[in-house]
Amino acid sequence: MHPSALFLLKLLTAHLAGDYLFQSSRLAREKHRPAFLALHLLAHAVLLALVGLTEPSSPRLWLVLLAVLAAHAAIDAATSRRTPRNLRLLSLDQGLHLASLVVAAHVAYRVEPGHALASVGDALGQPGAWLFAAGLLLAVPAGARRSPTSRANASRASSARASGSACSSA
Repeated sequence: MHPSALFLLKLLTAHLAGDYLFQSSRLAREKHRPAFLALHLLAHAVLLALVGLTEPSSPRLWLVLLAVLAAHAAIDAATSRRTPRNLRLLSLDQGLHLASLVVAAHVAYRVEPGHALASVGDALGQPGAWLFAAGLLLAVPAGARRSPTSRANASRASSARASGSACSSA
């Protein structure tokens, strides 16, 4: 596997961990507020630093990782303020993150544009890449179904049913 493809898989893993494993419902819901966005970005910074520690160190690598963090901040600052918060918005958000990570992997390893498709092709030939892709396909829609907005709507509906039943029994 080309080093840029492996680096991309590390970036994707760190991204998914930051956006799904280490992000609480409240943090996801409140990311439009600067303090919450900063906390979310801190988690991503730590994860990106861990990725950086697993790679051959160079100033270029650390600049690329810093650019990934800046791109993540810009994407989340923009998408966290948009409504409705639905699968379309989640797809836009995650698509922009994925594009930034692909660019970062190719810049970090100075992959020529013509060779970029070859390295993607090499990665697709690896069983682990398909397992990772399957995980992505499961994680992103699961995140959308468990979005803060859908949980808040379910909570309001449950409260309304409870108050309605309390009123009818009174």
